Amino acid sequence: MGLLLVAVDWLRPPGPSTGRAAFQSRFLTGGCALGALVALAALWMTLNQRELAAAVIVAGFLAGLLLQLGALRLGAPVPILTWTVSVTVAVYLVAMSLVTRGLQPEQLFWLTTIPLATLVLNGPRADDVESPTTIWPTVAAVLVALLAAVFVVAAQEAGINLGQPPEPISPWLHALNYALYLLSTFGLLYLYALAARQAQAELSRLRKLLSVCAWCRRIRDQDDWVSLEEYMVQRTRTDLSHGICPSCMNEHYPEEDPAA
Repeated sequence: MGLLLVAVDWLRPPGPSTGRAAFQSRFLTGGCALGALVALAALWMTLNQRELAAAVIVAGFLAGLLLQLGALRLGAPVPILTWTVSVTVAVYLVAMSLVTRGLQPEQLFWLTTIPLATLVLNGPRADDVESPTTIWPTVAAVLVALLAAVFVVAAQEAGINLGQPPEPISPWLHALNYALYLLSTFGLLYLYALAARQAQAELSRLRKLLSVCAWCRRIRDQDDWVSLEEYMVQRTRTDLSHGICPSCMNEHYPEEDPAA
């Protein structure tokens, strides 16, 4: 997991250091880096089994992830890359399931990583000003995974595949495939915790080091200066109301009866 920490810090694009945008950027960066590491291991497995067609598919998947990591580093929109990465993963898993004649059910289990990543990427956070809509992206990701699984089953039933005979796999390679699945699943959860912790830590530092204008009392919020009310509304879920304290009442409205 140390490599993921390095990847997230080095590959994450410049931009907001706090808030939902920063969290999603960190998570997507780490997710692509994790996928690239798993793809490297899968490439070694396919080459070890002398499965040329599968090796080409894995190499293409690895290249796609690296290209999207580069696009993310150059500042491509995170919401768009979220879906392109999900589609890339789905296409890769479908292609791998159609390499051999006959269905290999263990390949379909990997499709669960798509809705899992979508759920944690769009989940609610403590520093959200407004509660995000998490149900529809998650439902869409579940539908993508289900449609991919149905397509694989239907294609195998119709004989649509690359026609490679299923090679016997050693127990060690079965164990490695299972280990890679666990690494991917728990790695996504670890990335969620890491990205959330870093974003929260930076938000805490910002809250402790507020720059306040000595004259107008406005607060510096990144590149803008906003009023206290605007800052509270933008950075917290606090709803503000206005009143008047007794001291200001006596100073500005001395004729008013405080007891009235």
